[in-house]
Amino acid sequence: MASPTSTRHYNIAVLLYPSADILDFAGPMEVFSHCAPSLDFADPDRLYKLTTIGKSNIIQAASSLSVAVNASIADTLKDLEKYDILLIPGGPPDVIAKLVSEESEEMALVNAFSKLPSRSSDLGPRIIFSVCTGAFFLGAAGLFKGIDVTTHHMAHEALLEICKGAGGEPKSITAERRYVEGGMSKREGVSVEVLTAGGVSSGLDGAMFLVGRQQGGEMREFVGSIMEYESRVKF
Repeated sequence: MASPTSTRHYNIAVLLYPSADILDFAGPMEVFSHCAPSLDFADPDRLYKLTTIGKSNIIQAASSLSVAVNASIADTLKDLEKYDILLIPGGPPDVIAKLVSEESEEMALVNAFSKLPSRSSDLGPRIIFSVCTGAFFLGAAGLFKGIDVTTHHMAHEALLEICKGAGGEPKSITAERRYVEGGMSKREGVSVEVLTAGGVSSGLDGAMFLVGRQQGGEMREFVGSIMEYESRVKF
């Protein structure tokens, strides 16, 4: 099996917090980790560099899974401009509600990333990618104003209330798609593109879509073959 040729590299920051759903972050990370122009598994030259980020050194995600993060939120804020994509997984709504209603470090990171200066056209816009109820963070930041989005099918009403409170009501919240490419946020003062995925496993298809867009359909098919994963979406 030959790996497709691609040379565009991206830095992805993966925000973790207590009780974050495992597949929400591990699924997309698995997809991105297999994007490489070489089948040399000892030195694959991965096209996506993944950095896990959290408030503390150890984050206890869902089901007692402990994750040693690569960087603290405080340190990440110092060199945030190096990241191209911010991935935000979902978790229990009551946990996230506390993080978006307080002056949390997690919310500070989301706001800071969305307000980074725009980039040249050849680099393309930065992307903020939420999975499941991770959309609550984006809604609280007002990033959904006037655009189409999605989240877990049981969280639509809660997300809408968060968006209303932030003054950024979305154009629609759909339950019929695994992911939604929302386009550039219409919130004033931000320059970030929004990608939202539905519940839990939907993050896999959201990540596969992004790989196809950034690296080409051949790379997306290659990743699906390596993972032995058959998407529920026809790209």
